[in-house]
Amino acid sequence: MIRENPEYGAKKLRSLSGGAKVYAWLYRNDYAWLSVNKPRRIKSATTSRIDYKKWDESLVAKLKVIKNLASGLSMRPRLSKTHYIKQLDRSSSIEKKLHLLPNTKLWLKVNSESVESYQKFRILSAVKILSDNDIEVNRWRVLRKAGLNSKKISMSVSNYINLHLR
Repeated sequence: MIRENPEYGAKKLRSLSGGAKVYAWLYRNDYAWLSVNKPRRIKSATTSRIDYKKWDESLVAKLKVIKNLASGLSMRPRLSKTHYIKQLDRSSSIEKKLHLLPNTKLWLKVNSESVESYQKFRILSAVKILSDNDIEVNRWRVLRKAGLNSKKISMSVSNYINLHLR
């Protein structure tokens, strides 16, 4: 098989008719001979190099579009670093190679929303919805509409609610 197909490696030879049987038999019964006489290793085609600078620029442009689309929504998820990355193609690769994407990393750091700021956004949305529907805007209604627990909010968020009740 090796003489008939000199350009083939072991994997390609095994894929030929009967090649898998022969390889398996040699592997089990005469491994020493197989290791000495197996064909030379054939390197796979080289993968193209990634232009990280270009990728970084395109990611920042896509992130800006995602932010603009989300900012127009009244009820939206928290715009965290993870949320932004998951909206992009190849999110796992981006998470893994973020250290090679400095502009993307900086953009995410600057534009990611903290839990507290997201709670404030939800409070503002709740106040707007309540006032638009001519419902009395009081603390418990705002908290319920915003989906927040009064025991789990920070003092800053609590003060923010009080500021918007007046």
